[in-house]
Amino acid sequence: MVAKRLIERSDVLLATLRPGALDRIGLDYETCAELNRRLVYAIGSTYGLAGELASRPGVDLLAQAMGDVVSKTGTPEQPMPTGSTHDERARRPRPLDLCTHQRPRIHIASRRRLQ
Repeated sequence: MVAKRLIERSDVLLATLRPGALDRIGLDYETCAELNRRLVYAIGSTYGLAGELASRPGVDLLAQAMGDVVSKTGTPEQPMPTGSTHDERARRPRPLDLCTHQRPRIHIASRRRLQ
C-alpha cells in the first residue's frame, strides 16, 4: 500500500475524516505507529469524534452554517464568500507544531485528536 510507504518516512499524518475511516483501511494509530515510531498521528472531523453527528460526512462550511457563523459573516445583499476552509488553516497547525517539537525529546509516535 502506497500510504504505508509514505507513512514510514513522514513526520505527520493529518486526517480530517469521519471517525473510524482510517481504521477501516488499515491505517489505525497502532499500525501507523509500528511503521514509524516518530509519526505524529492527528485526526479530526467536521462534527467532532463523538456525539450524534460524529459519523456524518462534512466540510468546514457546513459546520460554520450549523454554528450560525455564516449568518454573522455575510448580509442578505452580500453573502458569505465560499470556497474557504477557515477552520482547517486556523486550528490544525498549532497542535501539530507542538507535537513535532516534542517528538525529538520523547522518541515515540504520538496521537492527537483535534476537536
